Amino acid sequence: MPNQKLYWIDAGTDKIEASNLAGHNRHVIRSLTGLHPFGLAIKDNLIYFSDWLIYSGQRYLWFINKDGTGSFNLIGPYGRLNSIAYYKERNVTETNACSTNNGDCSHFCLPTSSSARVCSCPTELTVLTQGKVCQANCTTPCQNQGTCVAPDVCQCQPLWTGSTCETGIADVNECDNNNGGCQHNCFNNLGSFTCSDCPTGQMMIKGTCTGTKASVIFFIELIGLLHIYNY
Repeated sequence: MPNQKLYWIDAGTDKIEASNLAGHNRHVIRSLTGLHPFGLAIKDNLIYFSDWLIYSGQRYLWFINKDGTGSFNLIGPYGRLNSIAYYKERNVTETNACSTNNGDCSHFCLPTSSSARVCSCPTELTVLTQGKVCQANCTTPCQNQGTCVAPDVCQCQPLWTGSTCETGIADVNECDNNNGGCQHNCFNNLGSFTCSDCPTGQMMIKGTCTGTKASVIFFIELIGLLHIYNY
């Protein structure tokens, strides 16, 4: 098998390397400067590898061409993965406690027998709700309806910022500038604005604000009666 190779990731030097099956002809496939790769899997002409660094509160998988060329491609997020593997999906007739709806687990379902299972979480998600739902754990709770999306990382509601969403941002009234671009009424909302289709008391017919609601309804009823008469 002279054309077969052994591939591995060196997490100390952040490189993907390869050799033949006898360990000879060792060479670097790709240096992964700026990443911290850990697990590796190969499918067809692609190399997939896990990365322990965090980007916007998440960890991802990457893949490149098998010969090390091409740009890095990002998929995920998947949490902090150690080993990864590729396998071909096949029809399985056996069932276990994880076969239906992933055992009601939000992430990992681990069958312990044909009728029992244990739910588990990625490294970043450490809090289990009722033993089923994984959640992130923020040492300081997120404020002002912020959501904990990763360890000590809060995703804030509009007009809030800070590590725990503790700082408010002044709302900008978009309607003060050219009526918000609205044709008629502009209504300022918290962090946004809305336009009304027509002035109060009018209705839009074929793109035009027309009459009062009462007169428009009468006009529609009249058209309907004429239509029935002509029919």
